[in-house]
Amino acid sequence: MHERLFEVDEYMFEMPTYSRTTKIGTIKLVSGISAKNVQYTIYGSMANYFSLEFVGTKSIELISLECQTECHKIPRQFALMIRAIIENHKLPYDLPISIKLTSNNEGQRPRFKQSVIPLILKEKSFMNNPLLIEVDNPNDVNLTFILNDYNPIFEINEKFGVLSIRNSELLTVDNLGERFNMSLSVSDGKNDIDTAIIMITLNPIIDQQTVAPKFSHNVYAFAAKPGESFVGQVLAQNLDDDITYRIAEGGATLFRINETDGRIFYHGPLSKDSHNYELKVVALDESSPPYIDVALVQVLIAGLGSSPAKF
Repeated sequence: MHERLFEVDEYMFEMPTYSRTTKIGTIKLVSGISAKNVQYTIYGSMANYFSLEFVGTKSIELISLECQTECHKIPRQFALMIRAIIENHKLPYDLPISIKLTSNNEGQRPRFKQSVIPLILKEKSFMNNPLLIEVDNPNDVNLTFILNDYNPIFEINEKFGVLSIRNSELLTVDNLGERFNMSLSVSDGKNDIDTAIIMITLNPIIDQQTVAPKFSHNVYAFAAKPGESFVGQVLAQNLDDDITYRIAEGGATLFRINETDGRIFYHGPLSKDSHNYELKVVALDESSPPYIDVALVQVLIAGLGSSPAKF
């Protein structure tokens, strides 16, 4: 049994181009092994872009396949593994291959991956996550990013292309409008610059007072006859009418409230004497956390044989 199959334990090749079929390198077998008696399989995330061809009986050539529409998927450096199996041998031989792409793109300028970049911001706020501007850099050189306007409000890291907000107090609808465009450029210092547009949508701050639910009265007073379950109805409003009603304090075991329309019902026992109750009712919207309003509800449940007072 052979201790090794290939002349070296690993190979390193460079690819001058990966846009057409071309030979990448030659893999040699040790003496006493014929290439035709070995089965080969290429493994790795880029394996589909390569094949093997026999050269005589002692060598194999690694060939890159044409990839006209998918070459951008190949990274600048990656690894393959060739697994070789010899007839009547149980254990396979694995040969790692490191491949580096050499640049043949001198003279090509860097380009933004998006020529138009949408961005949604809120008035007077900082970005939750700074925006990284992505660029295709064919020459793999240092780049310089330039913000062409709105420098008092925004700033960009010249080296890495990270956009952030410099002064959020100036980021207002009154100052900028709800939509505006901002341009930025990238340069490698040798070739033409490339420019992209950031289309910004600025959402205005809405005053909480116009959003939170509001009861029509701060205090409600209801009276119910003996045996009547319906007591009365409270009403709150907001912009979306997405309101839920709840009893927060007082008589929760005796009263129930319809969560959607604010109608209040008495489910307590009948009594000879009249009883007064005071409930605290809240209206909540669907925000997280929710905006709320609170109202006081005074209820008189008349006793048996009596008539309820009129408020």
